[in-house]
Amino acid sequence: MEECAAACRLDLATFYLSSSGAGAGATAAAGTAGGGHRARLESGLTHARAGLSLLQGRPVASGGGDADDSLVASLRRDLADAAERLLRELIRATAVAGNSSRAETLKEEYRALLSSRTDPKSRPWSRIDQGERMTLRSFEQCNIAGYVNLRWDVSRFETLESGEVQLSAQLANHGRYKYFEIDGETSDFTALNGNPVYFAEWEGCLDGLCTDAVEFTVYCHDDNENCGGEWFNFGGCDCTFAITWHLYGDLAAPPPPPPSPPLPPQPPAFVLVVVSASTLPPVELLPVAVFQGLLE
Repeated sequence: MEECAAACRLDLATFYLSSSGAGAGATAAAGTAGGGHRARLESGLTHARAGLSLLQGRPVASGGGDADDSLVASLRRDLADAAERLLRELIRATAVAGNSSRAETLKEEYRALLSSRTDPKSRPWSRIDQGERMTLRSFEQCNIAGYVNLRWDVSRFETLESGEVQLSAQLANHGRYKYFEIDGETSDFTALNGNPVYFAEWEGCLDGLCTDAVEFTVYCHDDNENCGGEWFNFGGCDCTFAITWHLYGDLAAPPPPPPSPPLPPQPPAFVLVVVSASTLPPVELLPVAVFQGLLE
């Protein structure tokens, strides 16, 4: 019974989300759409919350579960996805409307929802101040000696604040380069050198500079100049972001063994040929008379 009611709540949440026109242009249009846009988002969020609440007491088997367990897991995942999208859109619309207090409350709910999910996509949110650089993984934590075909894959990069967040990598003995960036309250990031990033040109030694480690950092840049400004008193001097990424590599093949040294020159071998008596040609015996004649 709870599954049926939760499925209905999911349909309603999805309906209100799509009817609100959520998307890139929705936030810009929210300022002229009055409260109707936000009201639809609020209604959708109410249904998503109610659906999650219905399934809250239903445990899901970790493995080997029946069809009911599978349905509960699927509904819970879809309702949480809908709630995430509704919260993101509602945070933007509320900020544009100038209600910073309500927007902060929604942000806290959004962070709590992400932290409560078991989906590996979800990661805790991090916050850094304007102009601050945070080390995600240091050289000591990312030793790449002995690996080839290095590739850096970013599967999720999302922000909650208005500033720009830059994601960089630096290989030992080389400069730091910016590879990913994201600008303001979105989950759409830009890959400046493709995704995944391939580090083939830095592997091993180049011009006498050997690379055996890599460091990943993130930088907060308030490019919208809203730090302490008058943009509805929202945005502040920080960047809140979530990121999921992996570094892959293959073990290098072992070098071939060195060639064996050449053998020293050897003296010529002495060959002794033994002729067997049985191999000698037979001796022809002369008649006795002839033999005597020879003697005279």
